[in-house]
Amino acid sequence: MAVRLADKNIRVNSISYGGVEGRANEDFKKRYGQFCPAGRMLEREEVYGAVSFLLSKGSSGLTGHNLVVDGGWTTW
Repeated sequence: MAVRLADKNIRVNSISYGGVEGRANEDFKKRYGQFCPAGRMLEREEVYGAVSFLLSKGSSGLTGHNLVVDGGWTTW
């Protein structure tokens, strides 16, 4: 999509989040933290930064990208 829409000045990006705190119980959060380099789930406030960046002028040269915000989950 990024290639097909680039000439129309449309950027196509995505965000892949790791686990976000919310309804998870304490046992799940503890186990999740053991498998994540950050040692914890994302806080809700951390979700908005990636969206804000993609909406900003600072990302105007970025297209065809998947921004991973997962506390390092996918590095293991």
